[in-house]
Amino acid sequence: MVIDPNNISSAAHSKGKAVGGERASASKQANPGTETQKPGVDSVSLSGEAQAIAKLESAVASIPDVDKSKTELIKAALRSGQYNIDSQAIAEKLLEQDDL
Repeated sequence: MVIDPNNISSAAHSKGKAVGGERASASKQANPGTETQKPGVDSVSLSGEAQAIAKLESAVASIPDVDKSKTELIKAALRSGQYNIDSQAIAEKLLEQDDL
């Protein structure tokens, strides 16, 4: 809702009169197309930026959380005994996380 201080008369404020009727008529003048809208029907339109964000969100949602090809390679290396686990490096990384 946008309030335009130029459309509010100072006489209505000083006498304590309601300016609701003035606002409604000012609204109709500012947006003449709103009169054709059906009562009780709401509509929403998104800005271009919001639409772009929505597209990005759906693109990110379609990306899998796990890289299955990399997971299969690691599983195969573990089964064959070719995957070496550096327990010292793992311990250091765990301790680094404690410092955060």
